[in-house]
This record gives sequence, C-alpha cells and structure tokens, in this order.
Amino acid sequence: MPDFYPRHHLIWLFAEQDPASLTQMLAMQVTGPLHLVQLLQSKLTQKDQSRVIFIGSVYGKAGSALEVGYSTVKGALSAFAKAYSKEVATLGLTVNVLAPGAVATQMNTKMFSKASRQAVAAEIPLGRFAKVEEVSYWVKALLDEKAAYLTGQTIYMTGGWLE
Repeated sequence: MPDFYPRHHLIWLFAEQDPASLTQMLAMQVTGPLHLVQLLQSKLTQKDQSRVIFIGSVYGKAGSALEVGYSTVKGALSAFAKAYSKEVATLGLTVNVLAPGAVATQMNTKMFSKASRQAVAAEIPLGRFAKVEEVSYWVKALLDEKAAYLTGQTIYMTGGWLE
C-alpha cells in the first residue's frame, strides 16, 4: 500500500474491514447523533428557529477507495438531513451538513506523513488543507438567524477538491 494511504483504523479494502469496526463507526457517526436528535427534538422545536448541523465529509459525496465504510457513514448524514429536514421544517428546525474536505487537524498531522499531506494538498485546487477556523466559520454561518431558509442541504467546503 503506498504511503498516500497509510494503514490505520479507517483505511483498508472494504472486503478486509472488520465488521465490528464498521458497526462501531456506524454507532459513533450515525446511530449516536441521530438518537441524540430524537432525544432533543422537543427542546429544539420549542424555539422559533433551531439548528441541527452535522459535520460530514466530502467522501460522503465523492466516496473513497480504501475508506468505503467512512464514506458510507458520512453519506448517511447527508441522506438523513435531506429526509429529516422535511419532517421538521414547519417546526422551525433546520437540518444541514457541513462537509469539509482535507482539514489541517492534529489528527491528520499525526495520522499522515508530511509527504502524504503534501500529495493531498497538491490535488486541491486551492493548494492547501482547510484551516479549522474556516470550518468553524461555516458552522457559525449556519447558526445565524439569516440562515433560516437553508435546510436539508450538504455544503461541501473542499477548496475544489474531489469536485
């Protein structure tokens, strides 16, 4: 396997993925957050405008070889937001997904070598990973009262990568 895809807990051929790890990923990325929304719906809909924002991934749209499970769970969030937003729209609750591409996080710094990160950055039209502050900017924008008409959407902030 090339250095671009170092072997870690997320990256492997789907046929080799341990079913328990897929179950764990589904629980953490899908089942848990959706259950939390169920538990909070009555509180969220007590206000005129409430927001649910999931953090997805560009892989939920584009898919990624060697990260099929991860791509699947992130895509599930977009499917959920699209469907659930229709159920709760009249209650003043918007449901959206912010789906970044490569982000300069501590995890990515530890998980991938400098050469791997540079190879990915070279594929991104903007030539770099997103800054954490750029992700939080869009979360804040989705929370704004002026974002009340945006629901059921996945916003891809990728620097043009994988588009």
